[in-house]
Amino acid sequence: MFKIYFLFLGFFLSSCISEIDSSSVSIKKPVVYCVFEEGKTWKLILQHSNTFADTKLTNHIADAEVIIYGSDGSVRQLNHLGGGYYWSDQNLPKHNISYTLKIQANGYPQVRATGQLPSLTPITITPNEELGQFEVRQESKKDDIYIQVRLYESSLNTWENYFEYSPIGFKILNPELQQQVNEQTYSSLLYLENQGDYWLDQFSGKIPKDIKSINIKHGIETESSQYQIEILHIEKQFYNYLLYKNKQIKHQYNLLSEPIPFKGEIENGYGIFTGVNRFNWSKNAIPTETLIAGKYKIMDGFSQTVNLETINFPNAEGHLEFESDGRLFGQIRKDNTEDFTNLNGGWYLNEHKIRLYFTAQNFLKEVNLEWKVKGIYAIFSLNISNNISVYFLKQTND
Repeated sequence: MFKIYFLFLGFFLSSCISEIDSSSVSIKKPVVYCVFEEGKTWKLILQHSNTFADTKLTNHIADAEVIIYGSDGSVRQLNHLGGGYYWSDQNLPKHNISYTLKIQANGYPQVRATGQLPSLTPITITPNEELGQFEVRQESKKDDIYIQVRLYESSLNTWENYFEYSPIGFKILNPELQQQVNEQTYSSLLYLENQGDYWLDQFSGKIPKDIKSINIKHGIETESSQYQIEILHIEKQFYNYLLYKNKQIKHQYNLLSEPIPFKGEIENGYGIFTGVNRFNWSKNAIPTETLIAGKYKIMDGFSQTVNLETINFPNAEGHLEFESDGRLFGQIRKDNTEDFTNLNGGWYLNEHKIRLYFTAQNFLKEVNLEWKVKGIYAIFSLNISNNISVYFLKQTND
């Protein structure tokens, strides 16, 4: 079995969604992130927005009542697993049902949103390796559809013996979609060959119903590469949300730019509550979720104090277990002189980017973690007692 190593490092938490209400920057509101798929567990991250005056890093909401009602009369209440991560495996999402989310949290008016899975529009992906292209066909006969496109390449790092995932640059070849491509290049530009000739790492597009074929040229150079293309069929509200995020990225380092208002579908809050249909084509690529799920044993670690003093933990103990349904179980300690810190909670693959959001909870206080992933060789963030703690793990069958 391949060994996969993980690294815990420093405490850091950022909101799942970075949204600012330009008219009320001093008022906190709940921030919701819930993107669901047919037949998969309900996973929702609930935090509150930060104001410009905030210095507190933790911003999760842990005491909320989160209920999702279906138009078919079904009801499911999501359980808080830790750090603002809510989860349920009851009454899983289905097509042709509208879902209403209601959240009641202390100190906030009721948050409400509606969402559903997109209609079952057939989408097929056909590769042409000789031309280095994909043809994506959609068969909607009545309506325009909205999609998000991403390509990934996976490779085994033989030196460290772990898998890396990285985005693949691609081009949308349809002339009638070039205006949309140009509007998105500010956030997804990998490199520039000629003016107006861009390689993208993602594309969110409105596809008119009369465009049945989307032609995508990819940047794979070797025939032996492991890669996959992912097409998400999304609702219009998610499409608008993704465009808004692109605009935020464009202006985040421009100190002269004005705040970008966003009117979403979350009543009394920010964020997104929507369903997606996922279509994949893969060449020998192992799905990211498959690589993550499993058991991991802590090997050793070290701590760095606020004074930058380093203390080694050669006798660190513990384990983590990532369930394929999004739950997490585990515990950790630096040696046998201290009690275990329990890390029971959940993990979230956000929009299938190579970035995972992960929240956990110990029994004494709540610990929030964000897993920023360059590949499957990952960096965690953890802080206990104001000391930065670093732990090395490897995958195990035990």
